[in-house]
Amino acid sequence: MQLIPDFFKKLFSIDGLELTSDPQTNGRQSTESQSLNGFNHRSLFPLPYNDEQYEIVKRLNEQDAVTVKGPPGTGKSHTIANLISHFVAQGKSILVVSHNAKALSVLKDKLPKSIQELAVSLVNDGKGNENLKASVNAIIRNLSQQYEETKVAELEMQLTDLEKKIC
Repeated sequence: MQLIPDFFKKLFSIDGLELTSDPQTNGRQSTESQSLNGFNHRSLFPLPYNDEQYEIVKRLNEQDAVTVKGPPGTGKSHTIANLISHFVAQGKSILVVSHNAKALSVLKDKLPKSIQELAVSLVNDGKGNENLKASVNAIIRNLSQQYEETKVAELEMQLTDLEKKIC
């Protein structure tokens, strides 16, 4: 018997395959997907956002995935860039799919320069292998970095102080 995450059970029906919940979650979301490591505490968005865009964040707090759809110019790429940045800052992975390569390119350009090279883009643009190799090398460099706990704590305090000044 195959185990399929609850989110995918809702999306797909596969003939001849019994879809079962993961026994560890017993049909419920995992604690990790409920808290999303930071949405309840602090959202790490590099770009401005509005209430409608933040609603997507709240929905991710209640479910494993969301689909963001809308006409051009409504802030989808902007919002997704914020979500990617937040998840990367939390040490999470995120999958973004699109019907066209241009949308993915626009999205990657919206990411902060410091994480752009961590984004793996699998498109047929003739540079796929080059881009994949560069991204893998960037990920390896990022994983091999060691951050001093005192420096991290100091930066957390500075961030908290700045948040207090803003409010």
